[in-house]
Amino acid sequence: MLKIILVDDHPIFRSGLAFILNTFSDNVSIMGEYGNGAEFLAAIEAGVELPDLLIMDVQMPVMDAYAVLEEMKKRSIYTPVLIISMVQDEKGIVRMMTKGIRGFLPKDADPEHFVEAIHKITSGGVYFADSISGILEDAFPALMPVNEPVSGSSYNGSIPLSDKEQEFIRLACSEYTYKEIAEMLNLSVKTIDGYRGALFEKLNVKSRPGLVLFAVKNRIVEID
Repeated sequence: MLKIILVDDHPIFRSGLAFILNTFSDNVSIMGEYGNGAEFLAAIEAGVELPDLLIMDVQMPVMDAYAVLEEMKKRSIYTPVLIISMVQDEKGIVRMMTKGIRGFLPKDADPEHFVEAIHKITSGGVYFADSISGILEDAFPALMPVNEPVSGSSYNGSIPLSDKEQEFIRLACSEYTYKEIAEMLNLSVKTIDGYRGALFEKLNVKSRPGLVLFAVKNRIVEID
C-alpha cells in the first residue's frame, strides 16, 4: 500500500487529488491532509508515520514549501516530495530542485500526468513537467552575471572536474549559446559539442538544465 500525505491550503484541491488517487489506484492510502507545512511537521513531531510520498503546494500560510524543505533537511527527513503548484517562478523551481524535490507539476496538469509522476517518483525516479525545461532555460541568465569572470572554485564534489570543465559548466549556466562559448574558449563548435557530450555522460545528465542543476547543487555557480 502506497502511503501519501497531502499538504495544501485548499481543502477542495486536496479532496480532488485524493479522488484522483483513489480512482486510478486501489493501492493508495491517504495518511493525512494538512493545510500548511507547519501542520505537517507538527504531525510528524507528534509521531505520525512518514509517508512514501509527500505531495505539497508551494505558497501556503504559516509555512510554505521552501521552509518545509529546509526543515526536512535539518531533521534528516528524506521523504520524496512532489510539488504541485501554479507557482512557476524559475528561481523558485531551481531552489526547490536543489533542496531535493523529486517532481514538479502545475496544478492544471492532466490527471494521467499526476498518476505517472507518482509512479515514477515512488519507483525511485523523478518527474518534472515538460514546461520546466523551458523555465530552467529562462533561468540561466539569473544564475550567473553575464560578464562575471571565471576564477577560483568552491567545487568539492565526488566527480573529479578539471578547471577547464568547471569553466565550461559556469559558461553553460549563463545565457551564452554553445557557439558563443566556443568563441570565448577559442575552440571550434564541433569541439564544444564533443566536450558537452563527454560532460553529460560523465555527470549523468541529459540536458543543459540538468547541467545547471548539477552546477547549483555542487556550488559551481550560486543562486540568490
